[in-house]
Amino acid sequence: MKSHIFSSIRAKLIVYFFMMGMIPFIYIGYEGVISARGSLKHNILQEIFLDVYSRGKDMENYLYNAKTDLLYLRGLPALGYFLEAAAMEDKPSMIYWQTLLEKEFFNFLNQKRDFSRIAYLDENGGETVVAIFDGNRKIILPKSKLENQRENGYFQAGLSLNAGEVAVVPLRNFVEDNSELYHVPLLRFIAKINGMDGKFKGIIYFDITGRHFHDTMSMASGNRPLRPFLVDSDGNFIFREPLPGKSDAVPPARPSKVSIKEAYSAVVASQILSGRPGIIEDQEALFFAYAPVFFDLDHKGPGYVVVYPYPKSQVFAGVGLFQKFFMAAGIAVVLATLLIGVWVSGKLTRPLFRLKEGVQRFGKGELEHRLDIKSGDEIEAVAVEFNRMAGSLKEYRDSLERKIEERTREIKKIEKQLLHSEKMGALGVLASGVAHEINNPMGIIINRIECIKMENAGKGLPEQVEKDLDTIRHHAVRVSNIAGNLLTLSRKTPQGFSGQDMHEILERILLLTERHLAKQNIKVERELSPALPKVRGSAGGLEQVFLNLIRNSSDAIGENGGTISIRSGYDPVKGNIRISFADTGPGIPEELKKNIFDPFFTTKEAGKGSGLGLYISYGIIQEHEGNIEVESNNGRGAVFTVVLPALDSAP
Repeated sequence: MKSHIFSSIRAKLIVYFFMMGMIPFIYIGYEGVISARGSLKHNILQEIFLDVYSRGKDMENYLYNAKTDLLYLRGLPALGYFLEAAAMEDKPSMIYWQTLLEKEFFNFLNQKRDFSRIAYLDENGGETVVAIFDGNRKIILPKSKLENQRENGYFQAGLSLNAGEVAVVPLRNFVEDNSELYHVPLLRFIAKINGMDGKFKGIIYFDITGRHFHDTMSMASGNRPLRPFLVDSDGNFIFREPLPGKSDAVPPARPSKVSIKEAYSAVVASQILSGRPGIIEDQEALFFAYAPVFFDLDHKGPGYVVVYPYPKSQVFAGVGLFQKFFMAAGIAVVLATLLIGVWVSGKLTRPLFRLKEGVQRFGKGELEHRLDIKSGDEIEAVAVEFNRMAGSLKEYRDSLERKIEERTREIKKIEKQLLHSEKMGALGVLASGVAHEINNPMGIIINRIECIKMENAGKGLPEQVEKDLDTIRHHAVRVSNIAGNLLTLSRKTPQGFSGQDMHEILERILLLTERHLAKQNIKVERELSPALPKVRGSAGGLEQVFLNLIRNSSDAIGENGGTISIRSGYDPVKGNIRISFADTGPGIPEELKKNIFDPFFTTKEAGKGSGLGLYISYGIIQEHEGNIEVESNNGRGAVFTVVLPALDSAP
């Protein structure tokens, strides 16, 4: 291996740290300037946007409060009594209540500094009570000064209102620069008045000046280099006030323009008048933060827009100082990284030689060898991991034999399961043969019974003989069906299914088991649904299932007697019927529940059970696309529930 200046790890580390010092100097400096520009821009624009937005919401709250004031005036008792007196044409009462109404209007003007006029107009548009503030004093207009305003636009606007609504009508669509808004009426609030009979009785309105808007806009300016302005929904200037001593700080709008559509670009104007708050920049030197002020709470219809322009030059004024800071910081980082590189390289190389020696010994097969490096850094961590790896290899070797033993036990278990499967297959073949052997004599018995009945037809067989023949035939058919079910379970062949009445099948089984249950002193309780749909299935198969479940319940109860409760019901949501068999026996232990449907599994004494009853019953119910559910608490009996899909909906 050739040796040169960069073959040494120490030399490589020094160069590496030097390069890592140069990269921050170049990259961080550049990205820092870009980030500073973006951060300064974001922070300043966020601040002015939040200010604009808060001032807009303040104005909306002010307008909402004004609407509340108008509804308060509309509900004055004096106004209501005046309307009642007018309806009855009671002149003295009208004069009295009109005088009180004038006092109410006058007092309200005294309380509200930014209200310039309050008026009530009757249903014909005639001014009835008018209180005004002319800038110097508050007065009630005499009757000689009152006029009819029926043809005026604001009266027509009041006519179109619904009960409880308030209309806001702008009185000015342009205000000159530096105008004194304190006494300039800007908006008129109008409400409709209906009498007790629901008929139109006139309108009530008041005018508000620009005092609150002026104060809000002036307060929003603060010490920033802003020239805030307020425009209406058409873009006309309502408030435009240059800041004292800062007239040159921001390029003003083009002279003699009454609308932002004329003063600024079409893109800027359309965005400001879009009805949404935001920030936009023009092609010149300004950012604009804007927020709409809606007259209505549903944010529809006309309104104002608060706009703050902000000069781009002010946003990026601090970037130059930021650049110098990053230049100095970059040089400091380069020097620091060089010094650190020299020190760290020497610190790292010494333990590396020891690490190399330990790895070589491990490679020669000395697995018991352990590294003893205390460098306090990643090299020590590598040594610790190396030692852990050696220990893990030894543990792995020791555990390998244990894993082989476990795998051997698993293989043996699988072999037992395969053997059991083979036995079950043989059992299926045996069951199939037994079923065939049973079916043949049962067919002969059934045919002979039919022949006997045909041969003695009309000869008057005794009634008891006929009943006995029918009983023999019924049970012979059932034995044949049971054999057919064994054949079905062994060969998985489909049965001939038809609509079956579950109650009829239950009654036949209960009739068959009645004497057996009575001998054991077992009482049968029935709670059968009166309207149970039929089930598509095999009568013989279902009889076998019910017979097995009843016998299981009687065996569980034993000779001391008890109760078997049989219930039926229909679930129209799931479309199935449920027939449950509950006994008062000792129940099923929790650990045995999972095995009760296994073949040859039984909890009965030797010779009293084959362990096939529930297994066969479960198979029959699955052939019927159903299920058997089991509930049991040890010592409190068991409940077996047969769930089958209904053939049709319950009536």
